[in-house]
Amino acid sequence: MSNNGAQVIVLYPRKDGGKFDLDYYHATHMPLAKNTWTQHGMKSFSIVQFSPDNQYSMAAIIDFESQEHIDKAMEDPKTKEVMDDIPNFSNVQPVLVTGNVTLRG
Repeated sequence: MSNNGAQVIVLYPRKDGGKFDLDYYHATHMPLAKNTWTQHGMKSFSIVQFSPDNQYSMAAIIDFESQEHIDKAMEDPKTKEVMDDIPNFSNVQPVLVTGNVTLRG
């Protein structure tokens, strides 16, 4: 099997009273994440805003070279700064899931 990379998917649950500052997320949070994780094999990311009837409001889909690269990124002490930035744009705690990409089209 060829290496199709791995992904971190960050899901923000839709909750009553939940806030999400998309402008801050685009302008500040994602550049912080990119600057922190590029050295650990982060290749790209996509931000998805879901329809109002979805159980999640937002998602970040972050592409890495491999699961091992994700593990190294999560171990980086600077990752704490990325995680500590969450309250600056959202009062909802995200759900993080990771996995290997088995097929790309």
